[in-house]
Amino acid sequence: MPKISKEMEQLVKDNLKALNDSIKDIKETENNTFDVIASTEDVDRDWEIIKTDGWDTENWFKNPVVLINHSYRVESIAWKGLDFYKDEEWRMRLKGVFAPNEAGKLAQQLYNWWFLKAVSVWFIVKQRNETDRLIIEKAELLEVSFVAVPANPEAISMDWKTYKKAVKLWLIKWEQEEEKKEENIDIKELAKEVKEIKEMIVDFWSKVSKIEDEVKKLANKGDDNPKGDDSKTQQDEKLFKEFLQNLSKNASKTLYQLKNKKD
Repeated sequence: MPKISKEMEQLVKDNLKALNDSIKDIKETENNTFDVIASTEDVDRDWEIIKTDGWDTENWFKNPVVLINHSYRVESIAWKGLDFYKDEEWRMRLKGVFAPNEAGKLAQQLYNWWFLKAVSVWFIVKQRNETDRLIIEKAELLEVSFVAVPANPEAISMDWKTYKKAVKLWLIKWEQEEEKKEENIDIKELAKEVKEIKEMIVDFWSKVSKIEDEVKKLANKGDDNPKGDDSKTQQDEKLFKEFLQNLSKNASKTLYQLKNKKD
């Protein structure tokens, strides 16, 4: 299974059902096949190492059955091996198809849902290393079985790539949905903010118009300017313009602060 960050691991745990649905959808579209690492040159739980170049598979290919728990009963045949080969990472890989019987159907379901992903080889030792008897130089493969706990911890399914693909696709979908939610929230908040600013502007200019009318009325009143002094009228208009300029500056400043209130 691929290594993932703690954040991603927690995310997967929190949304396990959605992830499992994604895995199921992907697996259901795939062929009735399996791909596993059958053997490596790592030290197994019996403290032995089986050399990759030492496998004799000639007889196995005559009857390439894959069993459950090394049981030699016909009912335990759940897979058929199609290929047993050394890959580029010096591991013995096994590919095959699930059997159409009850054992095969159960194994396929468990395998596809990642409850069953480990295998174990059964063999006859043909030659051991003369210096270190725990190193098996040659071995004849008898059969491979799916097991709950393998002797070699590295003998597991290669289909973790499908799992990784499902996780990746699910995370992308989840991130897109979250981004969409955030965008919708931002748009709603922005629309509300713009509406508030628009209402303030309308209200502001409505008040300015009223003030302008009142100032003009006062400037033209004969009682305040009995002699019809033009200088008095000009002075009032000048004061009114200054008032409007200051009012406009203050309004612009207020609107700017409102627009950037999140910052």
